Amino acid sequence: MYIIDRPTMYDMLLRGIPEHRLVLGQRVLDIKQSDNGAQVNTSQGCVEGDIIVGTDGACSSIQSRMYENMKKKNQQPDSTDLERLPYTYVSLLGNTEPLSP
Repeated sequence: MYIIDRPTMYDMLLRGIPEHRLVLGQRVLDIKQSDNGAQVNTSQGCVEGDIIVGTDGACSSIQSRMYENMKKKNQQPDSTDLERLPYTYVSLLGNTEPLSP
């Protein structure tokens, strides 16, 4: 399993994808997949691209929309992704201002 914190993920995206191809901070209303790529309807309009990367956390709206669309087409995989998240781990996180060495 790989775990990447959100700031690192954003940094990887920003370094690897041209800025004009990134759409951040918009509420996803619906997603559609076609032979030509993906279409995302957001609160601020429609965006088209080759892939969708959802970095919106464990209760991802991207994942929810994807599974809704797969279920409509009877293509939903047998997966533990459909189960509720188990609370068997304890994570402690915190943020500080940068500290002087």
